[in-house]
Amino acid sequence: MYFEEHQTERLVIRPLTLEDAHLWVPYFENNPNLRFLGLTQGSNNLENEETWINRQLMRYQTNTFGMLALIDKQTTTMIGQCGLLVQEVDGKTIHEIGYHIIPSYWRQGYATEAAIFMKHLGFKMGVSDELTSLIHIENIGSQKVARNNGMTCVNQTTFRELPIFVYKITKNEYYEATNKV
Repeated sequence: MYFEEHQTERLVIRPLTLEDAHLWVPYFENNPNLRFLGLTQGSNNLENEETWINRQLMRYQTNTFGMLALIDKQTTTMIGQCGLLVQEVDGKTIHEIGYHIIPSYWRQGYATEAAIFMKHLGFKMGVSDELTSLIHIENIGSQKVARNNGMTCVNQTTFRELPIFVYKITKNEYYEATNKV
């Protein structure tokens, strides 16, 4: 189910392929948020995108989900990635909803649209009783996306040597909110 093609109002969500690598280069160009990932501007963009895509393909092979391509339905352009990720945080295995949007598509609601879809899919698939988003403490935009996705900041910790907030939603909170609508 996870690796099938999915659609939201504005997005086609599908697994990445090696052929997508060149489409991901713009994510690494003029992106001030790279520092939130422990990456720096000016590093080799071609190498970054190949490493990124290969990491997702490895996740696919090891059944740890992975980022999926976000394709704008109208333009058929790759505008970002979103997905479920299995992470190790403070000695616990968690299921994260991760999202990354190419800077020229920021502030258009794509990250929220994709993250909400991933929340629905994760709970529908029974992935976990709770889903999280791990967000650098200075990444205000991603924190807003997490809140728009019904998540609450539950603590601060360190992940990959970076200070992060842990945002979380439980299956019960999700179903309570869904049944109110």
